[in-house]
Amino acid sequence: MTRNAWAKRCTGFVAFSNHVDSAFPTINLHHDGPEEYNNMWQKSREIWKFIYRNYRDQFDFFVLGGDDMFYIMENLGGYLSTSEVRDQVSDGRGVFLGRRFYPAQPLVFNSGGAGYTLDRASLDALYNVLDKPVCFAHQHTFAEDVNVARCLRYSAIYPHDTRDETKAGDQFISIC
Repeated sequence: MTRNAWAKRCTGFVAFSNHVDSAFPTINLHHDGPEEYNNMWQKSREIWKFIYRNYRDQFDFFVLGGDDMFYIMENLGGYLSTSEVRDQVSDGRGVFLGRRFYPAQPLVFNSGGAGYTLDRASLDALYNVLDKPVCFAHQHTFAEDVNVARCLRYSAIYPHDTRDETKAGDQFISIC
């Protein structure tokens, strides 16, 4: 359903699965530990490494999310082309966008369920720490979204406030 709904509107798309299907396309990506929800961090670490090694220079932004998310790509593209986002990209500060959660400070993170978006600078920063102890390289947990935020925080990249001028809801993600 993803391929037929919104993925066909992407400038590039790949899915990671434990099944290979070249028509989708899917990639069977090996990671430490079992293929299960409680090991999403290990899978996400390998996904980000794969993206960096294979797609880093082909795209400006990279979206990671589960099979239960839905994007309106035209809305996302419109938001990514705003001067607010483009200025941050141009400054090389790193862009980390998504639906923010606010647990105990300073652990603000973007929800993995809703998906999140990185620019190239954030992808570089994440890749450079994924195997370091500061990035919980050997942890087996479902909290991949929390760990991505922790890893990026090490490089002073924080979840961007995507709310509108009235501070109403995170705006750039359209979820059905």
